[in-house]
Amino acid sequence: MTTEYASAGTMSGDATLPSVIRIFLYTDGAGRKEAAAKIKAALTEFAPESEATVYEDVMPDVDRTSSLADLWTQANPGQDPGDRARQRISVIVPGLSHAELADLSGPLADIVSPGWRSGHAAERAESEGNVPCRVAVGVADEHPGEPPLIQN
Repeated sequence: MTTEYASAGTMSGDATLPSVIRIFLYTDGAGRKEAAAKIKAALTEFAPESEATVYEDVMPDVDRTSSLADLWTQANPGQDPGDRARQRISVIVPGLSHAELADLSGPLADIVSPGWRSGHAAERAESEGNVPCRVAVGVADEHPGEPPLIQN
């Protein structure tokens, strides 16, 4: 069964841009790198014959707080968020349909953030190292790998 995820700002009507899985995290740079490494390792199992590419970057600042930051703050009252920020991992798996990307997105997010679907990842952020996340599948809103994205 296919579960589709989408969010405003990730979906694009530009046919020149690739379809992506986007995993949004509230963590620091080291947490983002660890999450990207887990995703790369999982892709060797979930899509072994693919030429999947994983990109990571920090989301641009906005004038409002992130819902992920809000989740983390509610689950960790009085804790200093430190260097946490809105992070983004973009996964491109050539040849997969939107439905196939959607099917792959949930298991990838589960590896990075157990409990993400129900919001429980934020509750275990300090004790277990989990991070809140959101997932979107759609056509990218820019070309992953072009500045400011960093390919790892």
